[in-house]
Order: sequence, then structure tokens, then C-alpha cells
Amino acid sequence: MSIITLTTDFGLKDHFVGALKGKLISGLENPIIVDISHDIDLFNTVEASYCIAAAYKSFPKGTIHLIGVDSEQTENTKHIAMQWEDQFFICADNGILSTLIQKKYLKKLLL
Repeated sequence: MSIITLTTDFGLKDHFVGALKGKLISGLENPIIVDISHDIDLFNTVEASYCIAAAYKSFPKGTIHLIGVDSEQTENTKHIAMQWEDQFFICADNGILSTLIQKKYLKKLLL
């Protein structure tokens, strides 16, 4: 059983979120899929990082967080995966994960 969270800028007016969930269900045995948000402003990586930072600690170790914000894979923007604080994060290499980590470390430095 896998727990997978979804944070995207896809919105809910069309088929994209449903198609993504269908792919996950087809490829994994009994996944638990949790929507964090699909209303991130288009291409807003800072907003996506904020939402992930606010939510990920509520999930158990081993949770996989898929972040589909500004996520089109191009020659210049590859997808990356990171294990951090016993959880997994997958998204485009567009600054979301570095922003997430920096917020955590900056908070520690300021305290």
C-alpha cells in the first residue's frame, strides 16, 4: 500500500487529475491517493512549495508527494526525486524542492 499525495496546477475543470489518478491506480496495488491541492496558480512554484511545506508533515514516513506544478518535462527542465525527512518528493527541477528545503533551514537558523 502506497500513500501518494497530489499537488498540481491542473485545476478540476477537465480530465487531467482524473487521468493521473487512473494511471496511479493502474500501476500500483491499492494506492491511497490524497489531494493536497489542484488549485495552485499556474506555474506558481512558490505557492506549490508553501502548500507542500504546510502539508507533508501530516503524512506518515514513506509517503510519496507528486507535485505537478510547472511540470512539463523539457530539455531544460528534467524531473527529479528527493528523499527528505523520511518522505519522497517528485516534481520538475524548477525550484520547488529547493524552496521547500530552504524554508525549513532558514526557520531553524532564525530560531
